[in-house]
Amino acid sequence: MALGHRVVAVDDSPEMLAHVRGAETVCARIGDLRLGRRFDVVLLGSHLLNTPDPAQARALLATARRRGRRPGGRRPRR
Repeated sequence: MALGHRVVAVDDSPEMLAHVRGAETVCARIGDLRLGRRFDVVLLGSHLLNTPDPAQARALLATARRRGRRPGGRRPRR
């Protein structure tokens, strides 16, 4: 946001989203998310940390990228 990028914050907790400043917020589960638009980059930072099963975390990230990243969108550096 500080660099001028538009950010969409997604969480299934309205309480967590209430803490977000300067970004569009969407209350939804990541696995069910369908925003109807695509983005240059898709990140699932805290979701990946809070999903104890690594296979499930990778599957959710792959689904989010497939549904949300525009063709030609970037993959974040590790």
